[in-house]
Amino acid sequence: MLNDSLLVALFSLLCGGSFLSDLLFRRVFNWLLILGVGFQALALATAGHDASVFAQQWSTAFLGFFAGLALFLPFYVFRVMGAGDVKFFAVLGFWLGLPGLVPVWLGGSVLAGIHALAAYCVRSGLTGEWVMLQLAPVQGAVSRIPVLRRAGQWVSALRAGRRGIPYAAYLAVAAVVVVLGR
Repeated sequence: MLNDSLLVALFSLLCGGSFLSDLLFRRVFNWLLILGVGFQALALATAGHDASVFAQQWSTAFLGFFAGLALFLPFYVFRVMGAGDVKFFAVLGFWLGLPGLVPVWLGGSVLAGIHALAAYCVRSGLTGEWVMLQLAPVQGAVSRIPVLRRAGQWVSALRAGRRGIPYAAYLAVAAVVVVLGR
């Protein structure tokens, strides 16, 4: 039996890693998702746990996994969502079960919607040049520091031109809020 605080810490690490990878690189690494499934499978195999926020039985975990996959797969097929977002939501379903996916989906969607609205306002010129004028000194200062300049180039190279809303990052934030809120 795994300690509940250890399980919450492992879940938070999974969500934190997914948040950073999606925010920086617009991808969720498969190795991170495999580790997430492995830790929850270990918890289920070792007589479960007492943390009521996580799936307690294999059937609940698999139902959450397949429901998350089925709900988001059409969005991937129609190129509205990335594969990492779909896989991450399925892994969250494996951890939280079907009932836990609903508040995570709602919270992540609200955060992603705010991001999309802000991005639209900046790209369409609704904010005028004010935003760009605010960012110019920061960008200039960062570009003068060689380590930060190289880090930015590394992130850009790994991102490989991928743009869009980091939906898995927002799902991760909502998932941590749901788990810590219970």
